Amino acid sequence: MGSDGPGMNLLSADIWKAGSSYPTLEDLVVIGPYPSADFFRALLPQLRPRRFTLVVDAACDPGVVETIRGLNDAAQPFQVRFAWCGGIVHAKLYYLRWRHQTSGSVVYKLIWGSLNASHSGFHRNAETLSHVTLRPHKRLNDYFLKFEAQEGRVDEVVIPIERGVTLVLPGFSFTSDRIAPQGASFDTWIQNGMLSHKYERDAGFLRFGIKLKKRLPADFVKRQLNDRAGLCSCSAAALTCAGGCGAPAISLA
Repeated sequence: MGSDGPGMNLLSADIWKAGSSYPTLEDLVVIGPYPSADFFRALLPQLRPRRFTLVVDAACDPGVVETIRGLNDAAQPFQVRFAWCGGIVHAKLYYLRWRHQTSGSVVYKLIWGSLNASHSGFHRNAETLSHVTLRPHKRLNDYFLKFEAQEGRVDEVVIPIERGVTLVLPGFSFTSDRIAPQGASFDTWIQNGMLSHKYERDAGFLRFGIKLKKRLPADFVKRQLNDRAGLCSCSAAALTCAGGCGAPAISLA
């Protein structure tokens, strides 16, 4: 859907549901760097997942994450994973898993494209979206199940979907907090705002030495400042000279 006019409803049941035989969504996993609360305010009541996992780039605004957390039903487990790599975890992936109401069989749906999990991504911007419904697929399932752990890593997975169509899922590390995993690069710490430094006051800052040929008079500096650039020391308490010259007043006493 672009900004020029109405288009396909990117939140339609054709994309986000698996049919009437699969009414209960067991798992929803959303991976994306820039989520927004308004998107999930519309999506969660529609899907009502039994378990919801949000995987965001570690630089994501923590305030946004907490707002999304507040939208989730308290009875439904919600977990956040912070993703780490050498740059930005920029993938936009939506994984859904349903279980058949009688047979217990499982169906998966995978949605991917350029869309962030945001209102702009699904309603305003010109974006691309692909979605596919899959029968049980071990490597796909194992990839998303890894986010149940508090921390770890998902490796890149290459999944042939149909003849001539292959999906590559990215590899990256993840944690349950904003503390970088062991082995994270210095650039990663800087990029995610996790590194700070206290600068101690330097008593020598902006000071420099000049070697004089002879000693200056005791009031030399004071007289230079008073006499140059229209400065006056007639009144140190006033903003302008009390003598009427109009120059700024300064005190060197």
